[in-house]
Amino acid sequence: MDLELRRKWLNQQKELFGNSLYIESKINHDDSNIDLDLSTHKIKNCQKCSLGSSETNFVFGIGNPDADFVFIGEDLGKKEDLTGNPFIGESGKLLDKIMLAINLTQQNTYILNVLKCKTYNDIKLKSADVKQYKPYIKELIQFINPKLIIFLGEIIAQTVLNIKIPLNEIREKSYKYEGIDVLSTYHPAELLMNPKLKRPTWEDFKKIKSNYILELTS
Repeated sequence: MDLELRRKWLNQQKELFGNSLYIESKINHDDSNIDLDLSTHKIKNCQKCSLGSSETNFVFGIGNPDADFVFIGEDLGKKEDLTGNPFIGESGKLLDKIMLAINLTQQNTYILNVLKCKTYNDIKLKSADVKQYKPYIKELIQFINPKLIIFLGEIIAQTVLNIKIPLNEIREKSYKYEGIDVLSTYHPAELLMNPKLKRPTWEDFKKIKSNYILELTS
């Protein structure tokens, strides 16, 4: 992550979210690592998609910006919107349990939602809203440069990968985004609504462990 990439990323935030950009960051420098604490970003006045007027807190990501694994979800829950952190509700607790089962934590992952504002009043998540954030996703992936991107949910996978097939078919195929391997699986909120999806989701996470985690630790 060189200085030019970092500058491009910050410029992208301004283009996406307007002139009011509030960032609390902690940067620790050493010879081999630049640790950027991005978990407390609060970006206001976001009107780039139809959801901007409904936000309580702008929700950024949590975890390690130098991570090998990036998880990207879709919409926010009420708790996420109120606290400004992603994946802290029941779906977040479930995701934590699944990740821990394959030795993943916030120390070796970065987790975020593609939408930074909650959909209120039964506003249905739209592919067009996700598309507004595709430049942001691209910059963020270039910034972190992980080994694997995990899309949590059908809409995020379809929109970013520019495909129309259903998630159960996407799961069985190999894709790359910006030259980086992609694995798509069900959002943990879907597992809470339909427990039958837990088994295929667990199979996906087992692939992460066998194909990436064991390789990185061997």
